[in-house]
Amino acid sequence: MRLKILGSAGSSPSGHRACSSYLLDDRLLLDAGPGSYMNLMRSKSDPNKIKKIFLSHLHGDHIFDVGAFIWGMATWERKDDLLIYGPAGTSRFVNDLLLEGNTPSSFVRFSVRVIEFGGGEKIGEIMTAKGSHTIDDIAYRIDGLCYSGDTMPTHNIVDLAKGCKALLYESSFRGGNEQLAHKYGHSTATEAAKVALDSGVEELILTHFYPLREGDVEGMINDVTPIFPRKVMFASDLSDIII
Repeated sequence: MRLKILGSAGSSPSGHRACSSYLLDDRLLLDAGPGSYMNLMRSKSDPNKIKKIFLSHLHGDHIFDVGAFIWGMATWERKDDLLIYGPAGTSRFVNDLLLEGNTPSSFVRFSVRVIEFGGGEKIGEIMTAKGSHTIDDIAYRIDGLCYSGDTMPTHNIVDLAKGCKALLYESSFRGGNEQLAHKYGHSTATEAAKVALDSGVEELILTHFYPLREGDVEGMINDVTPIFPRKVMFASDLSDIII
C-alpha cells in the first residue's frame, strides 16, 4: 500500500506544504485541503484513477479543494462515478459547492454521489469512528491504515487503529501545549505518540503542521520517541510512504 502526501499543513498552506490530503494507492483520497490538487498534478498522478474521496470533517483546510478535484476530473474527461464520503452535512456541502461554483452540467459528465457517516460504520474495506474535534470528525480505517482527521485524543481512534500497521495522526503542536491544542480540538505530538502506543500500530505518521509552527516539527521527535519507540515519520508534501 502506497501513501502519497498531497498536503501536510494545518489551517492554511505554507510555502512548501498544501493542506491535509493523502492519496492511497492512487485510488482513494483522504481529505482535499487547499493546494492538494496542484500537488496531485505535480506528482503526475491521474485524477481519474481516484474512485472515492473520504472527508474527515468540514473545515476549510480539509475540503476547499474538493471543487478543484471535481473540476480537474471533468477537465480530464472523467466518465466514471465519483463517491464522496464524509460526516453529516457533506451532501449539502457538495451540492452547494457545485451550485454556487456555477458548475455546468455539460462540463461534469459524471455522477457525484455522497454517503454520510456518523462513526461506527463498516462497509467493505472501510471502518469509521468518531473523532473528538470542534465539529463532527470521522476517522477512517482502510486496510492497514488508520487516519485520524483532526481530533483530540480519544479511545474511539485507539480502538479503530488496533490491528492496523500505520496510524496517520494529526500533530498540531509540540508536547506541553495540550491546553492550547484542546482549545481548538487538536492533539500534540506527545498525545499522538500515546494514541499510537495504545493502539499497537507499527508505524506513526505525523501530519497537520501549522505554518507558523513548522519549526516545531523537528523537535517533535523528542516528544514522540520516548513514548513510541517504533517507526515514526513526518509527512512532507509529495513524499511517498510504503505501508
